[in-house]
Amino acid sequence: FRRVLFRSNKLKDYKFETMINSNENGERTKVLVRIENDMIREMVIVTSGSDAALVRIKGKIKPSDIDRMVNKHGKGES
Repeated sequence: FRRVLFRSNKLKDYKFETMINSNENGERTKVLVRIENDMIREMVIVTSGSDAALVRIKGKIKPSDIDRMVNKHGKGES
């Protein structure tokens, strides 16, 4: 899985932009988004560490919905 994260760091797709790039306690997280008409159309989340994961979400997500979710749940807090 380290290779996936390494390759994601080198990912240069003009359609995606990095929303979050984090390295905390040896666990890395990268969130990439593809935005069309002020809507997040696709989100890719890659994490490494003990709970490594690759998640791809497609749809129509308002950036304000992401802000509301982060504000409600905090930054990694329950």
